Amino acid sequence: MEPLKRGASGVSKPIINLNYEILYFAIINVCEIYLLYPVKNIFTYLF
Repeated sequence: MEPLKRGASGVSKPIINLNYEILYFAIINVCEIYLLYPVKNIFTYLF
């Protein structure tokens, strides 16, 4: 693993960035599920 990290240091950074983008999309989806759906339910109960 050590020589792979040394040799692919420039390649691992874009992979990490892609992983962070996937994490951001997953967090946004989870926030939409857990925040927007209760808000929609509250509006349906109120109106």
